[in-house]
This record gives sequence, C-alpha cells and structure tokens, in this order.
Amino acid sequence: EHHTANLLTNTPTVRERYLGAEFRHVLVDEFQDTNARQWAIVEALTDPTQPAEDEPSRLFIVGDPKQSIYSFRGADVSVFDRVRHDLSQPPAQAAEVALVRSFRTHEPLIGVFNYIFEQLMVREQGSFASDHEVEYGTPMDAHRTAAPSAFAPLDVMLIDTYERTLDGSDYLRDDDDKPNQEISADDARVWEAHELAARLLAIVEDEQRPVFDKATGIIRPIRYGDIAMLFQTTTKVAYYEEALRSQGINFVTVAGRGYYSRQEVWDLLALLESLYNPYDDLSLATALRSPLFALSDEALFALRLHHGQDGKRVPLWDELIETANAQQHRFVPADELPVVIHAAEALRGLHALAGRITISELLNEAIARTGYMSTLVALPQGARRRANVEKLLRKAADSRYVTLSGFTQYLSDMSEREIREGEAETDAGDAVQIMTVHASKGLEFPLVVLPDASWSRNAGSSSLLLSQPGMGTVCAIYDDTGKKQNPFAYNQINRVGKQIYNAERKRLLYVAATRAQDYLLVSGQVCWKTSIPGWSSNGWLEWLLDALELGDTTEADVHISYDWGQLHLARPLRKLDGGSPTRPLDSELPLWENDAVRAGEPLPGGIYVPPLVQAIPPEPNRFARNLTATQIGDLGGADAHPYYSERFRRSVLQGAPARVNRVIRTQDDKPTVSPRILGEIVHEALRWWRFPDKEHTMEAELLSYAWKYGVVQPDELSHAVNTARGWLRDMKYTNVYRWINGASRVYREMPFVYQTDRRVIHGVIDVLFRRPDGTWVIVDYKSSQVDGYMERNEAAERQNMQLLMQHAERYHLQVGVYAAAVERYLASLGEETQPEQLDIYLHYLRYVQEVRVSHDQWTSALAKLEKQIGRLIEDIEI
Repeated sequence: EHHTANLLTNTPTVRERYLGAEFRHVLVDEFQDTNARQWAIVEALTDPTQPAEDEPSRLFIVGDPKQSIYSFRGADVSVFDRVRHDLSQPPAQAAEVALVRSFRTHEPLIGVFNYIFEQLMVREQGSFASDHEVEYGTPMDAHRTAAPSAFAPLDVMLIDTYERTLDGSDYLRDDDDKPNQEISADDARVWEAHELAARLLAIVEDEQRPVFDKATGIIRPIRYGDIAMLFQTTTKVAYYEEALRSQGINFVTVAGRGYYSRQEVWDLLALLESLYNPYDDLSLATALRSPLFALSDEALFALRLHHGQDGKRVPLWDELIETANAQQHRFVPADELPVVIHAAEALRGLHALAGRITISELLNEAIARTGYMSTLVALPQGARRRANVEKLLRKAADSRYVTLSGFTQYLSDMSEREIREGEAETDAGDAVQIMTVHASKGLEFPLVVLPDASWSRNAGSSSLLLSQPGMGTVCAIYDDTGKKQNPFAYNQINRVGKQIYNAERKRLLYVAATRAQDYLLVSGQVCWKTSIPGWSSNGWLEWLLDALELGDTTEADVHISYDWGQLHLARPLRKLDGGSPTRPLDSELPLWENDAVRAGEPLPGGIYVPPLVQAIPPEPNRFARNLTATQIGDLGGADAHPYYSERFRRSVLQGAPARVNRVIRTQDDKPTVSPRILGEIVHEALRWWRFPDKEHTMEAELLSYAWKYGVVQPDELSHAVNTARGWLRDMKYTNVYRWINGASRVYREMPFVYQTDRRVIHGVIDVLFRRPDGTWVIVDYKSSQVDGYMERNEAAERQNMQLLMQHAERYHLQVGVYAAAVERYLASLGEETQPEQLDIYLHYLRYVQEVRVSHDQWTSALAKLEKQIGRLIEDIEI
C-alpha cells in the first residue's frame, strides 16, 4: 500500500497514466475500514476534489463509521470523517445520501438501538481521541413496523457474583459482616452459560417466541437455527458450548480456535502421536480411551499394573503388544480382552505404515480399521463430529506431509494465520450458531445472544513504547529501583489509546446488537456496590446498565417500560443451602481428592496409591523425544562449532537465539543467498532428477524454487538461479550421477522413522539406491561452504579432500541415523545387510566431490547419540 500510494502520488508519469484513464468509475465499499494509505490510492485514481466537467461523479463511496471495527487490521475510522468533510467542500460538492432505514429489524427493536446508541456514541469535544469517536447521527427507522409478538425485544440477564440466601433477599456474610464473594469469574461464567442454555431451551421448546421468517414472509415459532451467540473473544467459548451440550441443544461453532481442541480431532492427533512414538504413553492412552478403540478405565488401568524385571513399569505399548501375542492378560476384564487385542493388532499395523505413507493415507487407514466414523455418527452431535474429522482429513490431504512434525507444524501455521479456526461447516439446520462478532458482520439472525457481556480486556499500558496517530511515540521510564516513572506525554498517549480502544468497543457492540432481527438477549456478571449504591460491571454490560438506567434495579425478574416498549430484566438466584460453604476435611474426602494422594505420598495405614493419581515427576529429557534429521545434524556438529549446539538447543527447547543477525542489506552488500537455501533449490531439482542443458536452462523452474524459499530480491534471485544451475551442471560429471543412472533401484526423498528406546527420529533421505552388485548406497547432498577450501588444482587436491573429510565428521551422526534406519527397513523386507553391503556418501554440491563415511565412523557416532543429547539438554534446568 505504501509503495503503491507513493507511485501514484509522487511519480508524475505514473499518476498521469492512471488518473481518470484506467477506471471510468470507482466504487469503494466498507469505506469505514480504510486507512490513509488506501485513501491516497483511491484519491490518485479519481481526484475527487477536482472533478472533471464531463464526469462529475467518478467516485462513489459507501460506508457506515458506526461499523468500523477492524483497527487491528489497520483500519482508521478517522479517515471517513476527514474524507466526508473534504468532499462536501467546493469544488467537489459531493452529494450525500443517508441510508437510515432498516430492512432487517422491526420498529420496537430499532427503538432499542436508537435509545442506547444515541447515549453511547457521542464525540467528546476537545478530546485528542475525538477523531476516532463516532456520532450516532440520524436515528434509524424500520421498514417492518410490527414486532412478531408481544415479547420484550430486549432481554438482560444479570449474573450476581456474590452469594445470597435462599430467598435472594440478602448476601451471605462472613465474620466481618462483609458479603462473601466465593464465585470466581470462571465459575460465574459456568453458571451464566447454564442459565443461558436453559433459557434457550425454554424459548424453543415452549414454542411461545414467534419470529418473522423473511424467506416465506410468515410468522412462525423460533427454532435453534434462528439463534446466534456472538462473542467478543473466543477464550471462554468452551463453557457455553458445554452448557448447550448438557441441555441437548445442537450447535455449530462457525469460527473457533477450539477446532483443534474438539475431542474427535484431539483423538486423531493423539493417535498420530502414538503411532510415530509408541512410547508416548499419554497419547497412546488417549487414543485407546477414545471412540477409536473405546477401552474402559479399568482395562487401561490393568494394562499399567505390570512391572518389568528392572522394577520399572512396562510401557503401555509393550504391554499392549504382549497381550495380543499371548491372547490373554491377567488383569484385563474378560469381556474387554477382545477389544484390547483388536486395538493392539490395529495399532501394530498402523505403526508399520507410519512414516512410509502420507499422514492423509495413514489417517484414512486408521479410520477404516477402527470404524471411527460409524462410532462418531452414533454419538450426540454426530454430524458435527464427522464433519470435523473430514475437515482434518482434507487438511492432511492438502498438506501432503509424511512426517508428523511437518504436519503438526502445518496445522499450527494454519491456525495462527486464521483469526479463529472454525469447525467444519455442517448443515447447521436446527443448530445454534456460535461465532465472533467480527465473523457475524453482514449476517442477521432472529435471536442474537451476547454472552459474557461484562468481559473487558485488561488495557494496561505497554512497558516499553506507546504510539498514537498524530501524537508520536513515547517510551516508559524507570528509576534506579526499577519503578516505572511515566512522563506526562506517556500518560497522555496512554489515556488517548484507551479512549480510542473504548470507542471501537462501542462500535463493536453496535455491530453485534444490530445483527438481531427480532430479539436481543444480553447476559453478564454484576456485583452490588453499597458505595454507589447499585450494580457494578465492566465492558458492554456496564455501558448498557448506564444507558438503560438499570444500575439500582433490585428485582430478580421484572419488565420495565420505555418509550420504545418493554425490557425484560432477569437476575437468576443461586440455590444455596445457607451458610458459607467450606472445604471438607481430608478425612471426609474421597481417596483421589486427598492432599497426600495428590502429592504422591503414601497414606497412613499403607493404603495403596494408584499410579494414575500420583504426581508425575518432570522429565528434563522430554523435549528431545521426537527429533528431526536436521536437529540430529546440528547435534553432530555441536563439537565442531558452538553455532550448531546453540541451534540444536534452540530448536528443541523453543528458545530465543542468543544473538540476532543483521537481515537488512545495504547498497554496498553483494547479493548473497545462504548455503541452506541454495541447497534447498538444488534439492528440488534433484528430486525430479532434472538438469539444465543448452535447450532447456531450467530458468523458470529454478526461479519458482527460489521464490518458494523466500528469495525475492532481483539480484539475489539471479545469484541463486545461476549458482543452482552451475551446481546442477557440475553434477552430471560426478560419480554419484553415474552411480544413480546405473542403479537397479532408486528412492529419492525417502521418508524414514528411526526409533530407539528413548527417541523417535524422523526425516527424509536425499537418495537411496541399489547398485547392480546388490550394494545399497545412501547419498546425502550438502551445500555447505568449507573454510580454507582452495580452487581445484593438482597441488590443492589432497588438502581440499582433507578439509572435506574433517568437515564431514560433523555429519557422521546424521548419516548414521540414516544408515540404521535403512538397515531396519531392509531387514523388514527380509534383506539383511552386512557392513560391506551398505555404503554412505556425503556429496558436496559446491565442490563436486563426495566423501565416504565408513561403517566404523557412523556406528561410532551413533553410539554417542544419548551422550550428546544429555550433554546439551539434560544439564539444563527447564
């Protein structure tokens, strides 16, 4: 946007080329969500303040500043009023048409909106934030004058966070005669969610709440599909979903970060974890307990009772396989033994496929072997569950990943890109729709519910920098003791920032409320303040209580009359036994709730403490259970250079780098592309065994590969393509090229999984091939730059080879893992290999030379795997 606006505004030839010449008319919709740069582009295309005599209406703008809610995407509502003012002045003298008629909502509910937002949407004169505040303006009127029923168009439900007596007449008191506030915010949300669910159940099941059906033009009873719950934030949505589920109300989360927390999705991801790492007991137990295999708690517990000769508990996977082999188990209930055996056989077969077929194929095979889809359909909300699984299968198919780490990273990236990852769309039919307010923009529903209306974000000021348009940037100041000492400018910008934030929150409330066609239901938490006296709340609910003058209304269920009609106010009462609840004594608690049991301590009298309720000791090594071949390469290079040990620890522990290198080039810098990226580009070509020649230079292919790996600067693109092309041409004169062309079998980009008793290592082998004499060969391509390497000549040949052999030592561990994985793979095919039947080479693309890694070298490096990991990780306090 910046560069486009600059070209169109400050480059005369470009401006002349486009102004009035490219587009005869320009329509800008949703203009309230533009920013200054975007307006500069539109202005340069249309020049609306200097209209042509023969074309006075080149620009057409549509927008409603009351619906500007996208500042987090760069929208600036102040642009709307500024442009509106400029276009109203000569010579532009734009015509303005106010669209105030609502074809969505009936007259009583329009009266609610006008009454509330005329009070909330005001501009404070003289305020620094006034440019970002919006006046309500001309009140709306309704195309539909009559409401579908005599029910109040607005319902407000107040959740009192203090505990009251049984009849609700007074608060429960503590010894100091202060009201008890035992209800936490989350407990209050749980209560609110269940009150809402019960209310929606009654509204629909009683068939006494008619709505206007726009499709047919008739008034009919409300259905669940007519209801939408709109949330400001998604962090607490699960409480409300659970409440709807407990009432048997169908719902669909149209958008939700919770997609990956859906039980059916979680089950399959846990299954994948257990297939790639069978000794991940928790993931395996999750999969076994899920509808995939449906083992009972008793069967799972029985499988964990066995100890080995070393006194340690036998891993769940080993116990499961042993049970299948023996066709019996001492502790598993007899009626569940066939289920356990079936689970073991299915998992064993799937484990053999993991890493050898794509994640998509593996998931489909798992579903076929377990009948998972049929089981889901038979469960409550089966259609939604099935749709969520089908969505995961589509994601797996789109990703085409074979390794679990690649797929999980792909899912993580996908979920971060989306504001909120939605559940799969099903035929919502008769289901309550759950979504964010932002996702609901442009939609409409007969009944809109605004839950958790008392939520408010902690708008604390930044510890470092604050910035506001037109006011500059300031930083916080700390004294010698570390105490924050904010100057006037900092406090002023912070104050303006909060005003701008609150102004947009009011606009967000306007968007949310005006999605309603017939009814609006608002709920949230309140507490009574004797100092006011009256109800105190936060966020939307606080503003609504003030606008509707409900702050001192003490009735639990009342209808209140206004000029526009009636409001129904409900304050559900908690049914308590009287007296403040206290925590039971340990002696009165069930065994699993005893503090000693929670701490994993033996109980008096030698009572056995089940292992599943004991505290789980932390395992420092847990971060390195699953490793990639790249991480193993870094591990092998840790002795050669601190860079590799730092990169290994950072990738495994997810830590920040010790230093941040400069990434911005200056004009004097020569074009450079990292060896790693150059290697990736050449790898892409070698995967298809494609090489440039005079007729086909591979320019287009190499350019696309370079773009794929983030090379976009023209000089760097040229450097990358030319370098990669040179390496590929040189490749045709190597031993490796001749060997592969003469091989009887070739596997390129071969995925593998190598498992030890403590690790699961996965990755991709560049090329594995078989010579005509039966010898198997692994070749790993390296794009590294070796310090001290000289131009190729007879005198330097021996020294260069010595340098390459020394450099190759850091990869002995990595190729050792490759070799061990290949040996196991060949053994599974019945091809036992002797040391002389497996050759390993590192091929240095840059230097057109290969280095052989002997059997003794890679086995010696592999034997030090655990020692290397321990040295780098286990001494770290995590």
